[in-house]
Amino acid sequence: MAEAYPIILQNKITTHNPIIVVGGGIAGVSCAESLSVQNIKLPILLVSGSPVVKRAVNIRNESGTVLNFDIEELSLGSLTTEINRVKVLYGIVTTLIAEHNAVTINNNFSIRYSKLCICTGATPQLIGDESTCVYGIRDTDSVELVQAKLRDSRRVVIVGNGGIALELVYKIKGTEVVWVIRDNAIGSVFLDKGAAQFMLSEMGNKETRNKDKKGFRYIQGSKGNLAYAPGGVHIRGSALGPDWTDELDIDDVLTGKNIRIEYNCEIKHIQLQETNNSMVEGYNREWPVHVLLTNSKIIECDMVVSATGVQPNVYPFSKDSHLKISTDGGIIIDEEMRTSLPNVYAAGDACTVNWTGSAIEDNFWFQMRLWTQALQMGNYAGKCIASHLNDEYILQDFCFELFTHSTKFFGHKVILLGNFHAAGLDKIDVEFLLRYGKGDEYIKIVLFQEKMVGAVLIGETGLEEMCENLILNQLNLTDLKDNILNPDIDMEGYFD
Repeated sequence: MAEAYPIILQNKITTHNPIIVVGGGIAGVSCAESLSVQNIKLPILLVSGSPVVKRAVNIRNESGTVLNFDIEELSLGSLTTEINRVKVLYGIVTTLIAEHNAVTINNNFSIRYSKLCICTGATPQLIGDESTCVYGIRDTDSVELVQAKLRDSRRVVIVGNGGIALELVYKIKGTEVVWVIRDNAIGSVFLDKGAAQFMLSEMGNKETRNKDKKGFRYIQGSKGNLAYAPGGVHIRGSALGPDWTDELDIDDVLTGKNIRIEYNCEIKHIQLQETNNSMVEGYNREWPVHVLLTNSKIIECDMVVSATGVQPNVYPFSKDSHLKISTDGGIIIDEEMRTSLPNVYAAGDACTVNWTGSAIEDNFWFQMRLWTQALQMGNYAGKCIASHLNDEYILQDFCFELFTHSTKFFGHKVILLGNFHAAGLDKIDVEFLLRYGKGDEYIKIVLFQEKMVGAVLIGETGLEEMCENLILNQLNLTDLKDNILNPDIDMEGYFD
């Protein structure tokens, strides 16, 4: 192996080994872009297994830490003109030779690196093998692609219970849907039953969504808090408690929507018409696909869509390289994005954070494999690499102080902040503040020991910044919580 490496696109030899970023997704491009503006002299090489890369553009702040951005697809060649100092290589890393600080490309040649950042993303978890009738799906782009294949389908089985599955069910029109989830409630990855009911009640009613008269209902937690009814009548409400959604009947809102949900089950077997050996008794060849569920039901359909999440794409880095891998399949990283190997970093969906956090009730950030976190991790990884090269101290990025996610479900703007699920908290000390405007907004504030720790904001609530600040500042809200969601009181101005 040569002591110096050839920068492929320059056709010349340099004595400085480059910083190599592997992966052309959001995390990889963000890392390369971050490195390009740092005070470092080493070359930067982005290695992508695809001729098209994804870049975050038009980045804008909804509030202090809530980001929105657009995704731009670029050819590898055009990326070099968009980002100064970054060279690109179209190829696949087939081997990591950590003891020599090198990677092998396409099993053909090796390149030494000064620092390596693995940003290879994740791959969809598929139900069986993809075929003409079984499709894997991960992001909103693939939702649009699958929609085109649904036009001639009479019945489709959707497997998964996250945001993508929710959005897919919402977008399907004129086709019977059988929704298979392994939980006892829909949308449990992001939504509680109340938020899910709010979303589903709008299905088929998009045209009249904003025409309904807003009737606010405030139900606030234990200890005799006020509840507000439509018309401003003050009512003494009983405590919601952490299990306040148990009484909600989600199936009521699905009546007449041509959607059937199979709860607490998974797919056991998929039988395609094109195969010879049927494991499904009474196979009806009118339908190209038969799905056997773990509850013993058989679903006949035209296609199956798998929206069951992702798994980190870390091969071949996990092969004989002594990288520490988490139980979820991600490469374990520390607070400065370093892996267990010297000079090797990871960011985005390919990694799993192993940060020494505080107690659960004081920890408002957690990892969820989202594009927003891929952007943030990639950017921060670039800063960390530069600081280590320059022997400088680096503070962890502020974005890791608070979990934030901005998206859209069922046409509604959705902002999730902090511990919005109240996960890991002692239920005795948990309270929920709720405001619900029919067809307009759904707001849930999570209080723990009288302090805000999380929030779900659906619709144009304008409360993002206030909730962010209250979560981060940990202000005791004992005297304020009765009015914090009152639309007649300008709480934003109060906290200013």
